[in-house]
Amino acid sequence: MKKMIMLTSILTIVTIITIVVWVGSANINPLRNKDTADIVEIIIHNPAKYYIITDQEDIKTLFEELQSMKLSRKLNNNKDGFAFLIDIKFKSGETVDLSILSENIRINSRNYKSNKDYLNRIQELFNTLSEKYEDNPA
Repeated sequence: MKKMIMLTSILTIVTIITIVVWVGSANINPLRNKDTADIVEIIIHNPAKYYIITDQEDIKTLFEELQSMKLSRKLNNNKDGFAFLIDIKFKSGETVDLSILSENIRINSRNYKSNKDYLNRIQELFNTLSEKYEDNPA
């Protein structure tokens, strides 16, 4: 009986440690191993309008900013809404969907927490892109 209680306790502790390590993993950005040359277009939305980015230099600037985000896993994101939605379309047909709301980032239905708030930087890029691309109402 004591062996069974001890074994159960050890398994519980190992499970808890595994979950803590999994959740707390730092810098697990799923975009960091993607190549900007493989991107066909990026569509960036705010709640009012969106732009379809096709210029490779603009794609590179925006994508490098997204790749630079230091992310850790987050079990649940109960927050509704978004500041920016970003759809990245690759030559292979793959699409990556991002939703950014302050430090809460969702990439392809997985929740992440960033080490800082990237909204100001994304807003700056969005404003710069608004000077180059046609407004599309959301």
